[in-house]
Amino acid sequence: MSQTHSLNFSHNHTLINFNIPNYLKKNFDNLVKFKRVSRTSILNQLIDRYVRFELEQIEKDDRINSLMSDVEKRNQNTLKTQIKKTVKEIKEDEEPPMVPYQTDQIIKRSSWEDSY
Repeated sequence: MSQTHSLNFSHNHTLINFNIPNYLKKNFDNLVKFKRVSRTSILNQLIDRYVRFELEQIEKDDRINSLMSDVEKRNQNTLKTQIKKTVKEIKEDEEPPMVPYQTDQIIKRSSWEDSY
């Protein structure tokens, strides 16, 4: 069985059909005739530009997202460091509890009448 291939058939091309408003097709056809180029070449150029532009935007978004993520991580680490430092300073400023010695409290041995 032999297969018939159209002249436009190629292994690295695909036929695409889509709907387009009549006014746009008419304007596009007039422009194509004036410029003496094919619809296919114009559409391929437009799609290529669009794809390249979108890829650039995605890369920019990725760079922006990475930058924002890095800044957020640095800020979190800086905040954690500041909190630890502040807690350490507070602990250093506090005096440890005093251990009472017998000499600190001199107990007066007096009678209960002296308290009146």
